[in-house]
Amino acid sequence: MKVLVAANRRLAASLEQTLETAGVEVELVTEPAAAVSRLQAVEDVTLLDFDMKGLGGTRAVQLARSLLADRPLGVVYGRATPAMAARALSAGATGVIPEDLDAETLTAALVLLRNCHRFAI
Repeated sequence: MKVLVAANRRLAASLEQTLETAGVEVELVTEPAAAVSRLQAVEDVTLLDFDMKGLGGTRAVQLARSLLADRPLGVVYGRATPAMAARALSAGATGVIPEDLDAETLTAALVLLRNCHRFAI
C-alpha cells in the first residue's frame, strides 16, 4: 500500500516514521500547492492534516474529496472533538484519525480506509 501524506512538516515526519516502521510506502507533501497537485494523481490512500497551514479545515477536506473522487481520504488531527470529526466526515473524509496512533493501529486504520469504511477514532 502507498500512502500520500499531505501535512505540516512535523506531522508529516511523524507519520512517515510510524508508517515506514509498519512497512508502508509513504509519499510526503508539505506544501499546499504541491498537495493539491498530487491529490489529482493519488492511486491509493491519502492522509490529510486537518490543521495544515494553507490547506486545512473542512474546505480542504471538500477540495480533497473533489480531487480524489471515490479514493479513500483519511483526515488526521491533533486534538479533535466529536463535532470536528463529524464535520470532517460530512465534508467527505472516509475516516478521521488522531495523529498519535501507534504503527499497528495506524496500519489497521489504513486497511479500513483502503476498503472505504467510514469511521472516526
